[in-house]
Amino acid sequence: MAGQEHTANIWGDGYVVGTCTYLKLEYNVGPSFWMNTHGILHHNGVLQLINVIDGRFCSYLSPKLRSRA
Repeated sequence: MAGQEHTANIWGDGYVVGTCTYLKLEYNVGPSFWMNTHGILHHNGVLQLINVIDGRFCSYLSPKLRSRA
């Protein structure tokens, strides 16, 4: 799991969390793919991304990993 991006991604077995900052800052003007996303590593090794949209939490667990959860 990495955190060097502003947009959450799942690339193969690699997970990237989004940003924890405000989505609109003085230097990012116009449309953006930035997302407030947190990552959770569960005790059984399953990684999960938690998106925060309009102050609410929603999760996504890829179908590939859903069977392991």
